[in-house]
Amino acid sequence: MVIKTLLTALLITLVQPAEAQDYETGKAAYKRGDYPTALQHFRPLAKRGHAKAQSNLGFMYSKGHGVTQNYVRSISWLSKAAVQNDAHAQHNLGIIHGNGLGVPQDHFLAYLWFTVASANGHKSSAIKRELAATRLEPEDQKIANEIARKCRLKPIFCGKYAVPGKDI
Repeated sequence: MVIKTLLTALLITLVQPAEAQDYETGKAAYKRGDYPTALQHFRPLAKRGHAKAQSNLGFMYSKGHGVTQNYVRSISWLSKAAVQNDAHAQHNLGIIHGNGLGVPQDHFLAYLWFTVASANGHKSSAIKRELAATRLEPEDQKIANEIARKCRLKPIFCGKYAVPGKDI
């Protein structure tokens, strides 16, 4: 039992630095506009649950960078990252819902996601949140704020708000 535990710990310590390196390589490739290389690094990490890679892959699908633009796939990847408290994914879900990109425009969901992203440290989400607030009744803002509070306490709770009617 002790040997199994030690081997598991060793494996984890070997895998994490490799994942970090793959992510950084993908991030650098994306920044220089080498989208195929970024995709090559982000996709396997995203499939293994790496939140930042999922967020970046979702963003790539929303913009059509290195992939065919596809909001359904974008929302799917962003949602997976968002429920892991990735503020960038949460912010991008706010943009998608606020602009009706691949989903019906929904200022309530935009406000909700900007509120969660802002609470998780995404700076421009606070500004976007205030803009979305101008399109909501005060009672709807109150409801969204309560849902956002629950999302911060238990991020997976927000999964059902990524795509209305679908839990992830």
